[in-house]
Amino acid sequence: MAETLTFRQHMTVAARSYMTQLLDTHGGNVTRSAQTAGLTRDAIYDLLAQLGLNADNFRATRLERTQRYGHLRDFARKHWLGMIGDKCAEK
Repeated sequence: MAETLTFRQHMTVAARSYMTQLLDTHGGNVTRSAQTAGLTRDAIYDLLAQLGLNADNFRATRLERTQRYGHLRDFARKHWLGMIGDKCAEK
């Protein structure tokens, strides 16, 4: 027979899942996570402590950010330089 969870256990699982998704979506940014959840930053930090989570674990390192978004930055730079070149050619 499968073990039945108590109401409190279900709520803890749901809160942990929600906070994990929230922090993952916002890259560990507690302020943005709090705004999305409609909570204060202090409330988020309290919940993280209760759930044994740490926002730092959701933050990407500089290398990870570069690998994840570097191609977008390069594209934007080329696009912007192309626009500037076009403006200079018009003069």
